Amino acid sequence: MFFHYGQLTRSHSQSEALNFSAAFEEIDVTHDAGTVGYGSPLHRGYHTRGLAQNSLLVDGEGQDLGPLAEKREWIVEQPNPLSPTRGKLLEFSALPARVSAEQPRYRKNATAQRTLAIDGDTLIDTATLETTDGTSHQLGLSLHLQGAVNVPTSFVADETFANDRPEPFRYWREPRRATYRDRVDLDVAYGKRVLRVTIQCPGEFTLWHASTPDVPPKRRESLYLETSGKAATFTTTFAPVN
Repeated sequence: MFFHYGQLTRSHSQSEALNFSAAFEEIDVTHDAGTVGYGSPLHRGYHTRGLAQNSLLVDGEGQDLGPLAEKREWIVEQPNPLSPTRGKLLEFSALPARVSAEQPRYRKNATAQRTLAIDGDTLIDTATLETTDGTSHQLGLSLHLQGAVNVPTSFVADETFANDRPEPFRYWREPRRATYRDRVDLDVAYGKRVLRVTIQCPGEFTLWHASTPDVPPKRRESLYLETSGKAATFTTTFAPVN
């Protein structure tokens, strides 16, 4: 498991704080797709944005990186202890395998925290968003999978998925959605191996499945969960079925 909980400087950073990658045995469960050439619209419009990562989102946007200076000279950027891109490591343990970090200024109106733990063959991801402006927002979680999701028949096509949402949502193809309460269990096939992905979120939430950009020219399957409120906790587990 690899956990990226912040950046020391603003230059070349992406909205990927609290993003993670994971492997099980020889299986690439989920990975960071990086980015494309800087001249491609996919660079600024998708790969550097929150939806392209395993991220927490507020109204469709991930980590707020703050303003980027317009100065063009070659400079050595010094780490800024007050930078909004810096994260705070809360806990690290090799045995038992557990790491926890927070972004106190994840966005101007929200804080975020994530804990990742390995218990036997199970990966447990607990991610929390809390808004700070006293109003309700659309709180979301994006999850990218390198396997094939066994999508339940309850999912229906959603042609309005990208409407009134930030630009990255336009790059998700053939989105389908379903509504759940408290939890959903999905089987994901990685060749002959099957992992059960369970996502829990108290109350009612909507879950979307779609084809999304991966390392070019590949694509992969992704999930986006969204609920509304002032705070939300998403607990995701990955466990082998066979």
